[in-house]
Amino acid sequence: MLKEQYADSIGGIVHSAVLLALVAGSLASFRWSLLLLVIAVSVLQMYLPRVLDEPLQKATDKISASNRKYLQTLADWLNGIDTLRRYAVGEKFLSIIHADARELESAYVKQQKADQELDYLNQAIYSLGNTLIFLLTAYLVARGQLEFGLIASVNDFSLYLFGSLMNIANYRGQLVASRGLREKILDLRQPLAQAEEGGTAPAAFSVKDLRLTFANGHEIKYPDIQVKPGEKVLLTGANGTGKSTLFKLLVGEAAASGGQISFFDQAGKKGEA
Repeated sequence: MLKEQYADSIGGIVHSAVLLALVAGSLASFRWSLLLLVIAVSVLQMYLPRVLDEPLQKATDKISASNRKYLQTLADWLNGIDTLRRYAVGEKFLSIIHADARELESAYVKQQKADQELDYLNQAIYSLGNTLIFLLTAYLVARGQLEFGLIASVNDFSLYLFGSLMNIANYRGQLVASRGLREKILDLRQPLAQAEEGGTAPAAFSVKDLRLTFANGHEIKYPDIQVKPGEKVLLTGANGTGKSTLFKLLVGEAAASGGQISFFDQAGKKGEA
């Protein structure tokens, strides 16, 4: 999602901006009034679509949240596959997965709707700009201030010009839509960034009264554990007992419902989470 809505959009904006500058310079060489009209339509193209910034961002955040819920549901249930076999609750599993899948599909539909609304608005401004610049050129030709043949040239230039403006507005909308997702990822990477800037990774850890309660009411409780610096520990257990979940709790991918996780460096200095 970030590649399509952020990285690709930045490249598209740079390309369209260069083309826009070249075309605007060409129009200015024909007549300064054409450039003024271009500037006026450019301002309209850049600011009017901002009314859709919030719906676009909400649509992207909704997809991210729905996708996370869908994958988490899969993980929670598949980790307990032995329990599914034992109690033959396959139908319940499928019904829950289908419900989350429908929610994810609905989120994609809403994002597509928001994208289309932005595109329709930009298309309307694009058409308005083309019409205005054609009418102004025709007026200048009628007054003898431009040669007749420039009507065709200016029309070609305007197609590139307002097409570039429309692309920039669409790309900008995608950048805004991905803002919330980018901020969440940066927050998740913050502890890693701090470690890369000169911090040290934990050399040991301990857990006390640690537990995690899932949305379906299932709870995992962990015994008190302490792993010392350099110590190697083998973690075993049946599917669904919480082995993978423990690592998620340790690296911050999941939040504990209670208890304490403590980290230690080689010197024994303690930091708590």
